[in-house]
Amino acid sequence: MVGMKAPTVPDILIAILDDATAPTLASAARVSRAWSIIALDKLWSSHDIKVMDLLRVLPLSHEEDLSPPHRFWSFQRSPTNDEWARFYFYASRVRSLFMPSSEPDRFEPRIIDWKIKNDLLFPNLRKVEWHSTRAPAMPFSQLRAFITSSLQQLFLGTEYGDDGVDEDALSFLDSLTTTESLRLKKFKLYNSLPIADPKLAMAIAKLVVANEDSISALELRSLRLDMSFLANHSLQNLRALCFGVKHSTGNGEAQQPIQALVDGCPHVEYLRIWFERHQIGTDLLAYSGVRAILAWQLLSFEVEKGTKLSLATLGEMAEAWPKLRSLNVHFWRTEAGQIHYPLPRLAEIVLGFPELEELDMAFHCYGPERDVILADQRVSERCQPPRLKKLKLEDSILPGSPSEYELMAQFLARVCSPGLRIERMYRAKRTGGSVPLAETEKLVTMGRDPNPDWDAVFQKVEELHGGVRIWVGHIPEDSDGVWF
Repeated sequence: MVGMKAPTVPDILIAILDDATAPTLASAARVSRAWSIIALDKLWSSHDIKVMDLLRVLPLSHEEDLSPPHRFWSFQRSPTNDEWARFYFYASRVRSLFMPSSEPDRFEPRIIDWKIKNDLLFPNLRKVEWHSTRAPAMPFSQLRAFITSSLQQLFLGTEYGDDGVDEDALSFLDSLTTTESLRLKKFKLYNSLPIADPKLAMAIAKLVVANEDSISALELRSLRLDMSFLANHSLQNLRALCFGVKHSTGNGEAQQPIQALVDGCPHVEYLRIWFERHQIGTDLLAYSGVRAILAWQLLSFEVEKGTKLSLATLGEMAEAWPKLRSLNVHFWRTEAGQIHYPLPRLAEIVLGFPELEELDMAFHCYGPERDVILADQRVSERCQPPRLKKLKLEDSILPGSPSEYELMAQFLARVCSPGLRIERMYRAKRTGGSVPLAETEKLVTMGRDPNPDWDAVFQKVEELHGGVRIWVGHIPEDSDGVWF
């Protein structure tokens, strides 16, 4: 076409390799120099790189220590210019670094003190996930050398004993607040601290305040972190928030901090909330101060650990969040019981949230409400046209009689859109040549459900949808990339 610029060879290669897997990119890098540059850029920038896998490009040796088991890496000799050039050839492409909690390696500080022509080790680093659990895991002090002003996402995983947070972690968090031009967009902390530690809250507060004009996602999964440290700060750009609430019903201590969160973070659209030491089956809005979250205009809501959503609570949520696209009510089984919702609730949810596209909930179809859902179509017919595209059924329960499966299928066909994606948990049985699975495990089979009764229900739904196939298997999380 006249006026259109013809694509160059690099443009064509980029298009070819755009969705390539890591093994394919590694193979493409060996084709030619032109292919290598583009393939390596994609390989090293799009995948999490383990720290030690890259550092071993340098001439290192290690000593084994058996108490506790770990390896300590040090230079065999000073690296040559060519060896540094080779290391930097890869390091300059790295966008994401990963240190797993099981990594038994440490390295001497001299390794990360080296520079190449005064350049940083990872000048284009955007994302770091670093787990520093109990020894011999690599301490946070060794992460400090990798942090540059280009960093945008930081995930810290910690695990400590009864003595609280170690000074190494606190010193690292404090140092981030003084890093020139650092503007974090996403910060996630997973901390299993068994006691409340005000020093940790203070360190996180300082980090958040230093980045309050840039941070968009804050995920604090800490068992003992008092969220009141955010009460006096305004995070105008925060869109995604995950936090825990101490168990309290009625007029308790949680009320003021949650209201302060809503006031200071007015633009939250993605919310994950969980409750500490609560009683399974407690209604969401029975917790002190939680009603304040209804002031947010949420697109996605996720509640964990056995919290119940009554019909009245769902009604208030639907009125407050008319544009909600995703609702996740984590299935929770304990010795005290488990939570399943009557199947009619599915129609009420779809009707109440007209924009809802993804739902994660466990249902049952027994008791007095079974006859209502199987015989009365008025509520489900009002759901037309349905928008629900992804349904995670967790450990849902079929009707008691096979004769009612077809009626259940008719209900699902009215409530869900054609081409539905299903994810279900089930109790796997060891039979014949089947692969042994855990007692309860997410279904990963691509396509059909291995349970013949569920498969019969899904096939009937397909028939009612004009033959449009239902895809059964694991549904990956999709939250518009707002979380870490």
